[in-house]
Amino acid sequence: MQFLRKNCVLGPLKKGKIRRRKMTDFDDTGNLKMDRCTILIQGMTCGSCVANIQNGMKKVDGVHDIIISLLAGKADVFYDAAQILPSQIASRIEEMGFDAQLIDNPQPDVGRLEVLISGMTCASCEAKLEAQVRKIPGILTCNVSHLLAKGSFTYDRFSCGPRKIISAIEIMGFGCSLISRPDDRFRNLNNFEEIRRWRNSFFVSLIFGLPVMLIMIYFHWFKHTTTNPANQILIVAGVSLDNFLLLILATPVQ
Repeated sequence: MQFLRKNCVLGPLKKGKIRRRKMTDFDDTGNLKMDRCTILIQGMTCGSCVANIQNGMKKVDGVHDIIISLLAGKADVFYDAAQILPSQIASRIEEMGFDAQLIDNPQPDVGRLEVLISGMTCASCEAKLEAQVRKIPGILTCNVSHLLAKGSFTYDRFSCGPRKIISAIEIMGFGCSLISRPDDRFRNLNNFEEIRRWRNSFFVSLIFGLPVMLIMIYFHWFKHTTTNPANQILIVAGVSLDNFLLLILATPVQ
């Protein structure tokens, strides 16, 4: 043992306490899990007080971020529960000379977002989008409809924002845009573009389809070309006039 102490490559062993660090938790996506607590702070008078608290708390192990509202007199602290407790955070603020009171059940600052989503074709697209968006930390509710081509979301403003939600949707290959005006919503609900496309297809089919019906009525019912080949008008050998006209008119419709 003495030989190991003297000749160890790392140097002689020293007696002392071994500092143990707590393991931090990660979620399924590999991001650090952070809890949030809200603390009422009394005694802040200016922006300098806010800066002092923020700078002091960011040096505390386990505190990742702190957002302070001077007018509201409160702070939202994002921390690692494996390293520090909310009561300890409040105590650290009190050590700086401020009165701190922990709010047990803070209500989240809820934001609402409605977006137009293009590219959805079935209910499976809805399920995939909702599952992907719900993975974002801070998402409270998620409702996607492929029939309306719209998504409605509520989220915690301190944890995420509209950009994160829109980015997650676009990464999956869908188009996404904010509903900025009521006209955009009604335009999408009525599917004007799709209605216009099908209407144009109908008129094209009608323009070419009616002559086809008239040709068939004249040649097949009046001249009986199907039962009496002698009544057929041949353009070239094996090609009759009625079949040639039907070929020309039916091709654009198909």
